[in-house]
Amino acid sequence: MKVLPPNHLLKACERPVMDVVTNADLLRFGIVMNNALVMCNLDKKALQQWLLIQQH
Repeated sequence: MKVLPPNHLLKACERPVMDVVTNADLLRFGIVMNNALVMCNLDKKALQQWLLIQQH
């Protein structure tokens, strides 16, 4: 029987979209992009942990 990781961990990471007009918008967009990257990496970490559990 093939065991696959949980579906929610396989979803593509969404790329934030914003209208950037001002320098303040650019700063906000940088923060939003960083947050998206952090959340995506948390999913990858969860996949690593899932794999470790499956191997034991």
